[in-house]
Amino acid sequence: MNSDVISRQNAIDALCELRRNIQMMDNSQGADIVLHGVYLAEKKIQSLPSAELEWNNHTVACLLAELFGDSCACNYCGIDEWLPEKCEVIDACPNPVGVACWEQFLTHRKERE
Repeated sequence: MNSDVISRQNAIDALCELRRNIQMMDNSQGADIVLHGVYLAEKKIQSLPSAELEWNNHTVACLLAELFGDSCACNYCGIDEWLPEKCEVIDACPNPVGVACWEQFLTHRKERE
């Protein structure tokens, strides 16, 4: 699939330019209908969700699990020396559901001694 991503603001700016051009034209009933369509399109674009990835603990945990090929953070770099003391899903180790262990790592990483 070929991605043709444009910024939301560029699309809105293009519609605003179109609206200005239509307003300079004859104020016929057809122009009013087109202006209303441009207005609706602009509002629809403004209401679309962002195409940018939202970075939160779950998203980062998924990336870490994929990068390390393991759903348990405790298997890496001495994490098992401090995370079990803080972890809220320790009973699931070493086979946590999903990326819960990596989420715990991200939640408690600033607390390690």
